[in-house]
Amino acid sequence: MNGDWQSRSREKLVDTQAEIINVLGMDSLTFKSCALIMQDQYGIFLQADKEDRMRILGNILGLGIYSDMEGITKNTMTELNRQIRNVAEETDKLTQEVADEQEVSEKITALEDQSSGIDAIIKDKSDRMDEIKFRLQTKIQARQRAENLRVNINPLPLGKTKSRVILKL
Repeated sequence: MNGDWQSRSREKLVDTQAEIINVLGMDSLTFKSCALIMQDQYGIFLQADKEDRMRILGNILGLGIYSDMEGITKNTMTELNRQIRNVAEETDKLTQEVADEQEVSEKITALEDQSSGIDAIIKDKSDRMDEIKFRLQTKIQARQRAENLRVNINPLPLGKTKSRVILKL
C-alpha cells in the first residue's frame, strides 16, 4: 500500500468487526487471547467462559474449517435429499404411468379379442346374407322364367277350356 495508511473502518460497528475478522482471520477476543498467551499471560483466556475458550482455541488452531465443512455438508445433504425426493416422486409417477399403460394394454387386448369375435360374427352374417341374396336372386329368376312362360303360352279359347273341364268331370 505504498506506506500510506488506508482506513478500513466501516459505518457500523458490526461491519468494522467483520472487516477485522476478515483481515486477521479472528475476532478481537481471540486476537487478544492469542497475543497474551504468547506472552505467557493467560488471564483473559482463563477468565473467559467455556464457550469463549473453545471458540478462541478453535480460531487459534483453525478448527473453524470443520464448522465450515459441516455447513457445506448440511447444504449438500439438503440438496441431495431434495433430489432424492424429486427422483422418488418421478419414480412414483412413472410407476403409475407403467401401471396405466399395462391396464390400457390389457384393455386393448380384450378389445382386440372382442373385435375378433365380432369379425367372426360379421363374416358369418355376411356369408348368410350372401346365401339369402343368392336364394332370392334364384327365386327372382325362377319367377321371371315362369312369367315369361305364362306370357309365351297362347291362351286357349275360353270355350275349349270349359269343355275340357266338363269332360274331365
